[in-house]
Amino acid sequence: MNHARAVLALALALLTSSCGDDVVPESLEPPRELPEIYRLLYAGPEQHALFRAGTDIEVRVYMLGDEDEYLGRGRGQLDSATSEELDVLIDALLGGEQSVGELPGSPGLDGTLVELSLGEFAIVYAYGLAPSGLAEIDVLLRTVYHDLLNCRDSDLVTPGPDCEIVTAYPG
Repeated sequence: MNHARAVLALALALLTSSCGDDVVPESLEPPRELPEIYRLLYAGPEQHALFRAGTDIEVRVYMLGDEDEYLGRGRGQLDSATSEELDVLIDALLGGEQSVGELPGSPGLDGTLVELSLGEFAIVYAYGLAPSGLAEIDVLLRTVYHDLLNCRDSDLVTPGPDCEIVTAYPG
């Protein structure tokens, strides 16, 4: 990954020096440092992850390997009401007011899994089959994930102008 960052830095330096100004196009900026909240775990090397801090949200798609190959990302802003609703749901879970609940079923070994990471709390469950106490959080994050993956404006999220549609993805 360090080699890839060095190549990106060199490319950015060459691009900005040839453009004559110090402005780096937003689409070439490295991913922002946001905490990961939601990851889809596929059987293959392709990885999809959702990162969030406040209303800032970003989906990243890449291939795992010796040097991760970046495939695309969608940046956006959560609607303030959506961000607040998500915070209330997460706070209730982390504060013990909401239990994780029961798992609705177990996937086969080849099924897609979700890893939900909320600070010190993390859980893995089958895609679309969240435990009952996580169902609302899962639906919100899954919907935002699909909206950003397709750069689709919705009541929940507004994609940024540099959103990249990733058309070849599982599911």
